[in-house]
Parts: sequence; structure tokens; C-alpha cells
Amino acid sequence: MFISDHALLRYLERVHGLDVEALRADISGRLDAVAQPGFERQVVRHDGMRYLIVQETLVTVIPEAPGYNHNHFRTEAEQ
Repeated sequence: MFISDHALLRYLERVHGLDVEALRADISGRLDAVAQPGFERQVVRHDGMRYLIVQETLVTVIPEAPGYNHNHFRTEAEQ
């Protein structure tokens, strides 16, 4: 059986009591301090992680560690 990301998130929220909105607020608070509004696409490096933001929406996060493919995280200056 395949478990969708949506189902997994709801399971964590409803069965294990994970406060998804508190996590959303925490992430937003961290990024609001370092992200620059108005960019179509940006990569924010913060606390050892890379955050990919597209049109003001966080779309993924990966560690700043060897072994991870960072190609889709390159900024225009790095390409």
C-alpha cells in the first residue's frame, strides 16, 4: 500500500497529535527573518538547511550536507 504525503501528514496530526499549524508558524518565523520577499525563486540557507522558495511558497527543504543533490537548489548566480 502506498501512503500519500497528505495521508501521512493527517495521520501525524490526528493520531499522534502533531500540531501542524505550530510547525508552519515556526518555519515561517525562521524564514521571514532571512528570506527576501518579491523574488520569483530563491534559495535560503539557514541553520544548516537549504529552503527552496518559489512565488512566496516554501516547496522543499534539504540539508546542507554532502551526498544530497543540490542541483535544483542553485541560484542563477551559481548556474
